[in-house]
Amino acid sequence: MKKIIFLFFPLLIIFMSSCVNSGTNSNSSNPAASTEVSKPVSKVDVEQAIVPFDIPGEVSLARNFYFLFDCSGSMGEKCSGKEKIVGAKEAMLRFLKNIPADANIGLIAFGVDSDLGCKEILILGKNDYATIEKAISTLEPTGRTPLAKAISLGTDRLVNQYKKQLGYGEYRLIIISDGNNTDGDMVKSCKNLSHYGFISLYSIGLCMDTDNALKSFALSSRDASNYEELEKALVETAAETDTFDSSVFDSTLFKK
Repeated sequence: MKKIIFLFFPLLIIFMSSCVNSGTNSNSSNPAASTEVSKPVSKVDVEQAIVPFDIPGEVSLARNFYFLFDCSGSMGEKCSGKEKIVGAKEAMLRFLKNIPADANIGLIAFGVDSDLGCKEILILGKNDYATIEKAISTLEPTGRTPLAKAISLGTDRLVNQYKKQLGYGEYRLIIISDGNNTDGDMVKSCKNLSHYGFISLYSIGLCMDTDNALKSFALSSRDASNYEELEKALVETAAETDTFDSSVFDSTLFKK
């Protein structure tokens, strides 16, 4: 009897060990069961582009905020008591007044009268508030909504800045629009942008009566039914950076 127990006990140990290993393997193949924290996976599964550093540059940790601002005709319509273009410009100015001086700010207006239907109003760089205010004051509702072309132009500008900073820093493309694309292939533009994993796309839909088509591509997509919500959305977008403290906006937030 002792011999039987002596022979059986090692077999029992082996059996229990195999059960434990089996359970561990099933958990490791299940992301929900893993304790490892990973970055969100892009909704668009594309190969990442290799960016050649073919222009002069230097190491810089500067944060880059490049805005695409809707100047289509519908921005002249009223929402929450005033024209959308007026309320959006006011919210932008209050927000940008509190952006740290070491951040690079750029602005493209789309829906304007130009060959592309979009135009760089503010070259990406360390622009002072007076320069920013002057650029934004020129924005007026004009034409259609060539958002796809604006995204392509914004992507090119941020890729170029990435080269100048030798791959360091943060890069954000932030869209403020009251409608969906009317000109060009937006899916193609967004897929092209997604080749550059260092660019984060943020979309804010202002008083939109349809679903925001950018939700499938943006890292963050928010809806704003008034200008207070628009300004909150801008603050939250900036606050998502690791080094931003949203409390710096509190003193002037939403003031008329």
